[in-house]
Amino acid sequence: MREFAVTQRTSDGMFNATSLMKQWNVNNGSKKKIKHFLEKNKSTQEFIDALISDENLNGRNSAYLKTRGFNGQT
Repeated sequence: MREFAVTQRTSDGMFNATSLMKQWNVNNGSKKKIKHFLEKNKSTQEFIDALISDENLNGRNSAYLKTRGFNGQT
């Protein structure tokens, strides 16, 4: 995706948003966190809602996975 390396699993289409955000921060000298996009960004919320609807998912926890801790990722 342009200058970013995006790893996506072929088994289910999941990609590592944490890795993508880290690359963004390095390239742009910023310190954004993935939670800003998941909780505060209106267009991201609209996208997740559309994804849930189009894919018949059972809520936000089905649209993305989060883990916490030292190796936590989204």
